[in-house]
Amino acid sequence: MMCRGMSVNLATLLWIAFGAVLPARADEVITTPIRTFGLGRLQDAAYSPDGRHIATCGTGGAFLWDAETTEVLQTFTGHTLSVSSVAFSPDGTKLLTGSDDQTAKLWDAGTGNCLRTFTGHTSVVTSVAFSPDGTKVLTGSNDATARLWSTNGNLPIPGDANGDCRVNILDLIFIRGRLNQAVGTADNWKADVNADGLINVLDLIHVRGKLNTQCP
Repeated sequence: MMCRGMSVNLATLLWIAFGAVLPARADEVITTPIRTFGLGRLQDAAYSPDGRHIATCGTGGAFLWDAETTEVLQTFTGHTLSVSSVAFSPDGTKLLTGSDDQTAKLWDAGTGNCLRTFTGHTSVVTSVAFSPDGTKVLTGSNDATARLWSTNGNLPIPGDANGDCRVNILDLIFIRGRLNQAVGTADNWKADVNADGLINVLDLIHVRGKLNTQCP
């Protein structure tokens, strides 16, 4: 029997009436996981949009898991050092990884094939993310920069060598001033618009074919 003046919340009343388990406190520490995933020392993990898969990454590489059975479905091989970050595309068909090898990679989640490699950072790529529409990716690095890339190529915006969101004569001037210089120093990586590891006349030809176009 309830005593006059006693204050009891709804959850307590349900427990008294039906023997229901009281909900956990907001500050309760949970010590028992539902499942455990992991190969090597892990640095990041992500859930697929449909909740069916989990991606993990770390010193052992990057892996795709079945969220229910904990079976490894794919191993993503290509980074030369530890993989520090991972993210799913909005539709769940692609995976993005960042690595201590200073690159980010775009993968086909179903086949494990590498679709793109994004180079230009000069230190560890610590974080990665997709844009809501999946057409661009964002990478953050210990080199104190965050860089936006198109998923269709190695440049933030294909052909826009100087980063002004237009493909025009200024991009040709930008590349011409860096011909035969090393890729990966300062902003020279932008001048390698065809991503062949060289800054040469082929980059000028590539941009010339895109002159007077607006960036997507």
